[in-house]
Amino acid sequence: MDLKISHECPQCSAPVVLEETDRLLQCPYCRVRLFVTSGEAFRYWLPPSGKLAEEMIFIPYWRFKGMVFSCMLQKTEERIVDTTLVAAPLKHIPVSLGVRPQAVPLRYVTPELGRYFFLSHNPFNQVFHRMDTRIREIETLNIKTSSFSDDEVLHRAFIGETVSLIYLPTYIRDGKLFDALTDAALTEIEPNESIDFVRHRDWGLRFLATLCPNCGWDLKGEKDSLVHFCGNCNSTWMASASGLKRIEFSIVPDRKDSAIYLPFWKIRAETPPLQLQSYADLVRFANLPKVIRREWESKEIAFWVPAFKIQPKQFMRASRTAIMAQIETRKGEPLPKERIFTVNLPVQEALESIKINVINLAVPRRKILSVIQEIKIHPLTVELVLVPFREASHGYIQPEMHLTFGKGLLHYGRNI
Repeated sequence: MDLKISHECPQCSAPVVLEETDRLLQCPYCRVRLFVTSGEAFRYWLPPSGKLAEEMIFIPYWRFKGMVFSCMLQKTEERIVDTTLVAAPLKHIPVSLGVRPQAVPLRYVTPELGRYFFLSHNPFNQVFHRMDTRIREIETLNIKTSSFSDDEVLHRAFIGETVSLIYLPTYIRDGKLFDALTDAALTEIEPNESIDFVRHRDWGLRFLATLCPNCGWDLKGEKDSLVHFCGNCNSTWMASASGLKRIEFSIVPDRKDSAIYLPFWKIRAETPPLQLQSYADLVRFANLPKVIRREWESKEIAFWVPAFKIQPKQFMRASRTAIMAQIETRKGEPLPKERIFTVNLPVQEALESIKINVINLAVPRRKILSVIQEIKIHPLTVELVLVPFREASHGYIQPEMHLTFGKGLLHYGRNI
């Protein structure tokens, strides 16, 4: 589900509507451009049609949307999960918000709600563990042996997820808890029931100027991008709750006929107990049909991960193909004048995908069964790489990587 967020412009107070994935507030009235960041998960609430009552209780729901990868003996299954789960230990209330967050624009939780009560919420990992447990129970229903089965999940990862808290406003009347949006009774409040409340505090919502901290120039980037670029001092910046942080970038050499640059995270990492440091290691591990050259033993490799969201199957295919290619990159090059596609996959999500990539690279996969649970990812270096793609009638092509992305695939991937 695609959610809308309604907010007032911090500069002129005009109404602005953002997509849930937007990280750039652009006011159509005063033209201000501001990064939207949060120290914790973004927090929203569902506004009722009328005025808020004098006493309100806000019930938290964790919102999750992202890609789920399940590695089995013979294959890796991918899917998209989009759900809300109640985060408060309160009995007899709806487990999910259903489609209601789509019905009306949400609002950011701001200090104006400081006089109301918010139910304490369980940590996301604890709440999501319940859903993950149910998935595992279903997946293991047909497993009849204690040995590894073709359908047994060996490793699961959640990549590119959007995690936020959505609060449902409620009120108490005649010993019952009512939904403030529908005025329907949700549950009775037991006389001895203990409920933990918290008051609104600074949960880290910030609006940052889109000016380069190095030279003061206007930063450029797309509205849902986590990274923006300064063409004046040739720098790259990522927004965080504490401000803008400079990150390293490099560019794949261009042949002057590119239409767009797609961003990839290039990560050098150790993967104990597996030995995957050189290109020769990669050829042996993936059983590639190549004769290993002596110089490949000292040629370092990196894991490449798309820095943008696309459909899960295409995401893993692009990662595998880019890792196999290991194409040359250059630092110190000027930022390209062509369009740079959005960077909407955080580097932490890219790191979490590396173990899935390692499992998918193993041929045969059975040879790493005994160590799958022991595999750790220790990043050594991380940089953003801008890769040039040529335009074709059906999409964009990168000849050196042997990669093709359909235009529709890139467009719809931004809503994952």
